[in-house]
Amino acid sequence: MRKWQLILAACVLALAGCAHFEKESCRQCALEGFDPRVVRPPNPLLPNVFVVGSKFLVVDQEPIRISGRDFGLDGRITISWALPAGSPYTFSTKEKKGPDGIAFSPADRARRIDVPAGLECGVRGAQEKVYECSFRSAQRPAVYKYTINVRHGDRLLEALDPHVFEY
Repeated sequence: MRKWQLILAACVLALAGCAHFEKESCRQCALEGFDPRVVRPPNPLLPNVFVVGSKFLVVDQEPIRISGRDFGLDGRITISWALPAGSPYTFSTKEKKGPDGIAFSPADRARRIDVPAGLECGVRGAQEKVYECSFRSAQRPAVYKYTINVRHGDRLLEALDPHVFEY
């Protein structure tokens, strides 16, 4: 064998070994819990929306829990949901003849669902990857139900109906 072929073979074996150890270390990490140096803690003002299997939506906080400390001096809060950057997914908009990307449900006294006061929502940015909603505090414990609507091109994915708890 030539010298460059030996070097190439050694590099391939080294990389294969690293891949093996990486898989083993990840499996071991999963048995001991997640690594807080890698995973950011939930932020009720910045939830992420994931698309699993090109079909299902998952929000990284269910429910979103907000409290008085999350509200600004004006008594309002802004929650910004984000889709993965660089993905083919966008929040739905009425301009695309669809439902709002984030749509809060009407009040339902029987199920103790409230409507946020002074609700203002809209997509942010040309990429349509961030959807923000701003509203005033209820000044008491409240439960808000909302729907996440995401598109892949012209196709609307199956919606997700999580909650926001104000306490």
